[in-house]
Amino acid sequence: MAAWLAAVALGARGHYAAAATHLGPLARSPDPVLAALAAATRASHLRQVGGHAAARSWDARGLHRLTAARAADAGPDGAPGLAAAARAEARLALAADARAEVPLDLAADAPADVQLGLAADGRREVPLDLAADAPVDVRLGLAADARRKEPLGLAADGQRDVPLDPAADVWRDVPLGLAAGGRSDVQLGLAADARSDVLLGLAADAVGLGRVGEARRLVALDTGDVSPRCRVRRSWLRAEIELAAGNAPAAIAPARAALGIEFGSIRHRVKSAIVLGAALAATGERDEAEELLVGNLRIAADRGLRPLVWPAALVLDQLGHTERKEQAVDALRCVLRHSDPIARCHAEASPWVPTWLFASAPNR
Repeated sequence: MAAWLAAVALGARGHYAAAATHLGPLARSPDPVLAALAAATRASHLRQVGGHAAARSWDARGLHRLTAARAADAGPDGAPGLAAAARAEARLALAADARAEVPLDLAADAPADVQLGLAADGRREVPLDLAADAPVDVRLGLAADARRKEPLGLAADGQRDVPLDPAADVWRDVPLGLAAGGRSDVQLGLAADARSDVLLGLAADAVGLGRVGEARRLVALDTGDVSPRCRVRRSWLRAEIELAAGNAPAAIAPARAALGIEFGSIRHRVKSAIVLGAALAATGERDEAEELLVGNLRIAADRGLRPLVWPAALVLDQLGHTERKEQAVDALRCVLRHSDPIARCHAEASPWVPTWLFASAPNR
């Protein structure tokens, strides 16, 4: 679990290449919960640079590991019923959308989980063996940028990152009691959280691919008793779905709900405020939006949470704070310099990452 914790902390600061070296082996762990958590984390990192199709393969892989484990635990008598329920869940969530180009038997056949993500939008944007062979991702990520001269903890602007400390607030992104041994309530809670992570991850992937109906169905499937971290993520997704659907007023309530959930993670609290700020900005509530965005952008920058800095700065730039454009460029440059080649390629091809940012960041 320590390796996964390290990957979570590294990803929070945009060190995606370093995180990938931990997540690749963990995604092949014999522990299905750990494997699913690792797959969902890798997917999250790819999404944060616009790689929603590639992220989908990792989330689907995590869902398959959990479903297979549940079938094994159910034994010969319970497995057929569980498999049928899983197939129904997959059909409902991933094939009901008329635009979804995915097989109906997603959960019935393990390879279909992988094929789903790799061909998520009809185009294979990543190697066919990427999800099946995690070391491919890790090998490419080990030397994320051969031109990098500075140590990992040194930002492109010469300012050293905030040290990665296990006691730091960013580590509160994971449930308390994570390291507890043996079969316990903690492990059962982690299994529920892992399932929530992959379902919400698939929903976020669907949002990025323009499949709003599919995203709604996936979020609706996430009804388990989960940790505050997962409840926060669930509220984010509900807000993001409404924003993607062009219904910004409906995004405000779930965004406020996310901000109101008591949870110790500074990163989650800052992102909740940014999501709410974006929703308010989209509805014309400029004053509250600016207050939230300016204050939480400062916190994100101070904490080295660059994956949150550049989108928040871009929203402020769109609200007329043109001085924030350079801050967005600098933050994205740092994220890309610490990303593996796969993540950088997806960022460059993504419609979610403005192309002018790349033109402004020649040192990626």
